[in-house]
Amino acid sequence: MVLALALAACGFDYADPFGSIDRVARGAEKQKKLVLYGAIAGDESSAVLVGHDMLSSGGSAADAAVAMAFMLSVTLPSRASLGGGGVCMVASPLKGGVRMLDFMPPASRSPGPHTDRPSAVPTMVRGMAALHAAFGRLPWAQLIAPAEQLARVGQTVTRPLGEDLTKLAGPLFTDPESRATFSRRGGGPVAVGGRLVQLNLRTLLAQIRVRGAGDFYNGNLARRLVDAVVAAGGSLGREELRTYLPKWRQVAGVPFGRDVLHAPTPPATGGVVAAQMWHMLVAEGRYAKVPVAERPHLLAETAKRAFGNRTRWLNRDGTSREKIQATLSAERARGLMNNYRPGRASSAAGFHADRSQPGDTSSGTGFVVVDGKGLAVACNLTMYHLFGTGRTAPGLGIVLAAAPDGKTRHPFSLGPVLVTRASDRAFRFAAAGSGGAAAVTAIVGVAAQTLIDGLPLKQAIQTPRLHHGGMPDRVLVEGGPLAAALAERGHRVEQAASLARVNAIFCPAGLSPKPERRDCVAANDNRGAGLAAILVPR
Repeated sequence: MVLALALAACGFDYADPFGSIDRVARGAEKQKKLVLYGAIAGDESSAVLVGHDMLSSGGSAADAAVAMAFMLSVTLPSRASLGGGGVCMVASPLKGGVRMLDFMPPASRSPGPHTDRPSAVPTMVRGMAALHAAFGRLPWAQLIAPAEQLARVGQTVTRPLGEDLTKLAGPLFTDPESRATFSRRGGGPVAVGGRLVQLNLRTLLAQIRVRGAGDFYNGNLARRLVDAVVAAGGSLGREELRTYLPKWRQVAGVPFGRDVLHAPTPPATGGVVAAQMWHMLVAEGRYAKVPVAERPHLLAETAKRAFGNRTRWLNRDGTSREKIQATLSAERARGLMNNYRPGRASSAAGFHADRSQPGDTSSGTGFVVVDGKGLAVACNLTMYHLFGTGRTAPGLGIVLAAAPDGKTRHPFSLGPVLVTRASDRAFRFAAAGSGGAAAVTAIVGVAAQTLIDGLPLKQAIQTPRLHHGGMPDRVLVEGGPLAAALAERGHRVEQAASLARVNAIFCPAGLSPKPERRDCVAANDNRGAGLAAILVPR
């Protein structure tokens, strides 16, 4: 499949993407000259295919990311929806280095007369419009058309969506609109391999394609949206919808060697935790110097300290009690590692200011994409809960995102990371994880094995994982040998079938606007059912 995708230079049939690979390959052979380049990886195959198609059409990494986000609202509405939002990291050597696009959906402050499940303000449409305005090359309509087409003709339900439907069918189907959309004739959820048609969502996507994002927030479509959300028992006011704007923010950076690791700042606090872990690992070359057998213990200890320290600076609303520069300072990293012992686990209680921690939000999805100009985009999308509120806006087909509460619904585990070369801002590495707090530790582990150990990216992603979330004082692990090695050092170990999913891209030689070499590698996580692809020049 990847070999065929590498030849792609024309469009896919998104209703049957795999069946069109031969046609696409034949079309590519007819191209006299293909000078495009790109790499892409994500949790859901159809979204990756549409992103790949945008790159092969001459689009930027931002174009691919926008098209993927809209496609995910069709193919994975349990984790991404036009009713939700997220965060993207963007690295551009030509336009200001690395920035963060914050389109995290805030809680609505306008409960209706029948609100019984408060919902979030929908932010994804305007977030994607901001990304396209800053870095897009293709027409807006071209980016939305594939998702619109698939919603109309119907999609084959993939394993990620099928598993989510099976897990949440009971509470989800108490809502008549959700039941009508996601159930089959017998009353059960649409199974993996079944057909899912979303005509209301198709009509909405067509309106966004033609009228742009403005009508979704301040037009006839906005009025319909507010009325539909209220009718579904959610909460949304016209003024808060009209005035919502995504924000471009500064990012946190940790220099190491000739590179810099960049992470998003609050409210995507998973990025800060990842950056703090990274600082502890790379300070004084600690990770590179320790024996290979000690590295799982070192990773568990840095995670324990970073998640414990999070209770000292993180507020329940996602803001920080201190400046992020202080959180990521060299002094903080040294202080947290003062009592580190190579052969013995430390007590997590000593790093916690508060034993009460927010619950883990495991829903959401992530993807990464780069293009031949050196532009890189890494995104996390969220609804704060599988299927958000469980309600679908009548007549529009939007699954409503739950309102964040800082307890069990929050953005604290979100945080894609990007690594660039310090000298010329050339892109080197990007990763976006999903699956809760364990995604933070997984990203750091993959980055360390790839950038420091020199392990092939796909091998690093497939390596058994561990995670320590602070409290309770335990290490979750995949695999017996890893568990035994940690238990020998005094860790309380618990087995986990699977810990998070990571999608990543690595360019060993760097990817600048005029790269001398194009040898990037893209990898999706074998724990999921995603896809990775490279678009190569001919």
